[in-house]
Amino acid sequence: MFNVEFCKTIWDGESPESSTKFAMLHRSETLPFAPTPGVEIMWGVVPEAIRTVRWQPARVCFVCNMKDEFPYEIGSYTYDFAWLLDHAISTGWTVVSPATTLK
Repeated sequence: MFNVEFCKTIWDGESPESSTKFAMLHRSETLPFAPTPGVEIMWGVVPEAIRTVRWQPARVCFVCNMKDEFPYEIGSYTYDFAWLLDHAISTGWTVVSPATTLK
C-alpha cells in the first residue's frame, strides 16, 4: 500500500490567467499501487487525472498534483466556481487555501 497526498486548484475563469480567484485543495489516500501521471481516480462521478507525481522521502509518501479545474457548461447547466468547490468538498477534498482573490 502507498500513502498518497493529492493536491488540486479550482479556478473561477477559463484559465489561471483569466481567473480572479482560486482555491487550493488537498486529500490523503492509501492506494494499492504507486501513482503515475495520467491515471484517473474516481472520487465522484467524474474521473480526475493525475498530472504529476513526486516522492516525498521526509513524509514517506507520494504527492500527486491533479489537473486544475475550471468552470464549464453542459447543455443548459453551468458548473461554476462555487459548484466545483462544493462538489470537491462533498467528495472528500479539504480546502487548504480558501477562495483567494487575485485582482
